[in-house]
Amino acid sequence: GQNQTLSGKPLPALTITHQQGDSHQFTLTDRDAYTGVVAQWLNTRQAKPETVSVRRKRKKRSANTEKQGDYLIGSEENVLVLRHTYASKHNAERAARANWERLQRGVATFAITLARGRAELTPEMPVRVSSFKKEIDQAAWTL
Repeated sequence: GQNQTLSGKPLPALTITHQQGDSHQFTLTDRDAYTGVVAQWLNTRQAKPETVSVRRKRKKRSANTEKQGDYLIGSEENVLVLRHTYASKHNAERAARANWERLQRGVATFAITLARGRAELTPEMPVRVSSFKKEIDQAAWTL
């Protein structure tokens, strides 16, 4: 998030307290929990799902490996298997790469359902939260 308007003006910070919300959810991705990501794609020529594997250090592959398989980024020890079956190998690779990059960022997410709507909330607005756990209160959040 840039915390600014489209014209480049900085957006004012807003504070939201625990009492203003009905419910909230906080997740913190552990970047070391998974060693890779696997995605499946459907090979329409053979009418069965296949898995495509890609590692951090790419190996030379023959043309036959492109027919079907798993797409793996990272190592095979503890992989995240994506539930969706993709239409092509390319889409499976993109999804696995995107999920791997998301895991590597160590992203924290926080969602809150406010008891009352607030018209002043806009995308990219910086938000401070208070009266939650220390990990939530100390983070810099952007809508």
